[in-house]
Amino acid sequence: MSIDTKEIEVAVISVLVNHPDTTSHIISSITANHFSSEYNRAIFSTIETMVKEGKQVNGLTISQRVRADYSIDIKSKCVVILAEAMGAMRFNEPIDEYIAILKDAYISRTLPNLITEELMNSDANMDGYKVASSIIDKLTKLIDTNSAEDRLISTAELMDDERRLYYEQEVLAKQGKLIGIDTGIRSLNDLTGGWQNELIVIAGRPSMGKTALAIFHGLSTDDYGVYVNCEMSKSQLAQRLILNQANGSIDGGRLKKRLLTEDERVKMEQSIGLVESKKLMVYYKPSCGVHEAIRVIKKAHKNGKCKWAVIDYLQLLQLEGMNKGNREQEVSTMIKLLKRCQLDLGIPIILLSQLSREVEKRSTKMPILADLRESGEIEQTADSVIFIWRPAYYKLQDDNGQDYTNEIFYLFEKHRQGAVGKVMFRHNDTMTNFYDATTEAKFNEPKINAPSRMPVTSWFESDNDKPF
Repeated sequence: MSIDTKEIEVAVISVLVNHPDTTSHIISSITANHFSSEYNRAIFSTIETMVKEGKQVNGLTISQRVRADYSIDIKSKCVVILAEAMGAMRFNEPIDEYIAILKDAYISRTLPNLITEELMNSDANMDGYKVASSIIDKLTKLIDTNSAEDRLISTAELMDDERRLYYEQEVLAKQGKLIGIDTGIRSLNDLTGGWQNELIVIAGRPSMGKTALAIFHGLSTDDYGVYVNCEMSKSQLAQRLILNQANGSIDGGRLKKRLLTEDERVKMEQSIGLVESKKLMVYYKPSCGVHEAIRVIKKAHKNGKCKWAVIDYLQLLQLEGMNKGNREQEVSTMIKLLKRCQLDLGIPIILLSQLSREVEKRSTKMPILADLRESGEIEQTADSVIFIWRPAYYKLQDDNGQDYTNEIFYLFEKHRQGAVGKVMFRHNDTMTNFYDATTEAKFNEPKINAPSRMPVTSWFESDNDKPF
């Protein structure tokens, strides 16, 4: 029995109409034949043709083209569908799941006719092997519609791309510049060359400083980036940004209570000016869907506003759509989707993740890969897995019997393009800023003519969570 996919078809068209940044991905994955409705097929075919011609694709241009290319009975219905699609600003649709459903439904519709036609065209005297081979060949083509063939490249093309990339990056290296995105920590840059174009998982137990570190890294680079915030309120996030740039000169508790001293208010305004000058784009969405996060990142990247991205954090992401399995399966699917996004865009994507309580049972409190929560797929799919370890939090001592103080370690347990090991740096007393082990913590000085302003109305959001 065939599946009625018309609602899903309309959802796909709605995404195409309202979010042109998804067009290349969708068109490379399915064809007009995957739509059961002739009206939806007509709209998709029109979009496909316009993309090939390099024309601008939006609701208005598609509608005009449909009116010009189709008969009155088809175009009238198509215009109605397009109007509905333009009005439905779908943003968090699980488009990859929809594509899979349309492909499956297409195969289910086509399969009986394909086999029937093949058998009708054969006779009793035909070689059964040839008939079976013909059916298998057609079934293979049916399954492989818009498959990986489009991604095939020759080794000559592969080497040409790598040669060009090498010489471009050699110039930067000889100038003492980073090849990757600045992490803000010199020892970390020395190990990694900056954040590389990888899916990077930074994991830790609660209170280890995952979010504080992600914010620090984001504010340490001059490259545009996207921070997907699934955890904090807007006010909490704003406070963390301010405290990061204030570097210890503002008391976090007084900032939360709105009882800063006069000097602290001045520092707050200076910090706000510094934050406003950064190229950090924030997407705020509690319980954000993974497809939604990917769409936000891709759209910003297309607009030249995303050279890196942070998602805070994996366990708070949701897998939109239907046919959900258990949580381990959901996390496994999400990590694969994020890796695919990272490969498509060729940028570093940093994914924060929680660790299980097993860490607390060890005397050293040092995490291992088995502590990654909810899915072994995280370890398998990520290019780099980095654990945050703060021994002072657990009142541990070093090999010389000395108490740890403000040391913080990145433990590289998986590093596909480099060595595993430890990177040690330090944090300030409020865990709002970080610096090299050989560097003294310094207050950030305000930039000359840095913007400074007071909010017109209160932006306090009452909650019981500390801002750090």
